[in-house]
Amino acid sequence: MHVLLRSLFALAAALIGFVAGGVAASAFLVPAGSGLAGPAIAVAWALGAATGALVAAIFVGSRLSPRSLRIATAVTAAAAAAAIGYIAAVFTAAQVSAAQGSRPKTPACGGDESLQAAALSGEVTAGDAFSEAVNGWTFTLQPQPHGWLLSLLAADGRDLTAVTPPFHGPNPRQLDGWHFRNADNTAANDGSVNAPQHLRQFQFAPSIEGTGGFRPPRGDAPVEAEGQGWLFIEEMELADLEPGRQARIARLRFAACLTWPKAGALGGDAADRDATAFVPEEVERFAACGLRPPYELSAWITPRQLDGDLDGDGALDAVATVVRATDGARGLAVCRAGTHLDLLGFAPLDELAPAYLAQVEAWTVKPRRQVIEYAGNARPLPPLEHDIITIERIEKSSYTLYWNDGAFHARLDYRVVTQE
Repeated sequence: MHVLLRSLFALAAALIGFVAGGVAASAFLVPAGSGLAGPAIAVAWALGAATGALVAAIFVGSRLSPRSLRIATAVTAAAAAAAIGYIAAVFTAAQVSAAQGSRPKTPACGGDESLQAAALSGEVTAGDAFSEAVNGWTFTLQPQPHGWLLSLLAADGRDLTAVTPPFHGPNPRQLDGWHFRNADNTAANDGSVNAPQHLRQFQFAPSIEGTGGFRPPRGDAPVEAEGQGWLFIEEMELADLEPGRQARIARLRFAACLTWPKAGALGGDAADRDATAFVPEEVERFAACGLRPPYELSAWITPRQLDGDLDGDGALDAVATVVRATDGARGLAVCRAGTHLDLLGFAPLDELAPAYLAQVEAWTVKPRRQVIEYAGNARPLPPLEHDIITIERIEKSSYTLYWNDGAFHARLDYRVVTQE
């Protein structure tokens, strides 16, 4: 019995030492900016504290009388039970925080000195339409077999949001239930379905009112749009969740926002393109796509964000300038269809060294067919149908970043040897 009490006393003390050591290390001994190494550092200190407590308890237990050992074991066991409860509470709180943090939040809707803004919200059930007047237009959600189609109708019935790319494949204006399910409709979308998610960003062009309507350009050529908007799905219920079927949305609660230039505001699109502050919906878009510290949006060059179909799946992708907060390294974040995040420039990529991003003076997204093949290129680009990214030091060097065979690649376009 005496040996059993001493063993329980020692193990309880070790557990208390582990918890106390881990808490103290996390608060005082883990350096700021340790990143993924932080938890490992804290655990190492916790194990050290547990070992010290174990040795001390074995020594003390061997010196205590039977009665004193029983009292000490009871007290230590109670403290160990409290420590276990503390660990369970911390673990539960971390799970709740992670779940809440992974769910995107409704962006803020607001204008400024050059933009007007209108906020909308509503709830619809399957088969019902929604409409609301905004600035002489009509914002609508029209029932579709698997959800709704978002439109902004002019007085003559023209859909001003028809300018929203991509013009083939899933479009942000299409609110379909199967966008949120995996390919065989057995669980939530795990990335096997490349489609927009809760945040739907769209464009609208009041200038097409009174015209013959909008005709999509060949390929994915850019379209000038005077207005921007987003719809955020705050809550929804899905139906038809049987394997092999396409899910539909049975009920939808949403918030939406429209912004457009104020009368007399000059160069609104160009000014926004060259602005260095990311707007809330852009921040939300990349957070929902998986952008997490130490990587953060930062306009180290303008434009701060560009769009295009970068992986050839027909869905609109976004690419933005980012930095790594721990060392200031520059790079690009690609959000593919709102679900997949790729970070480019922070690690070697084929012929591209990370240091090159610190020297970039211009960048663009354009169709593959617009890429100039320079004489002497040892590695021609493959015959792609989608868009590519070009980064360059003007009149000095240029790289093409492109998606092929399931991953991004980099190709040196040209380099001019100088005396710098």
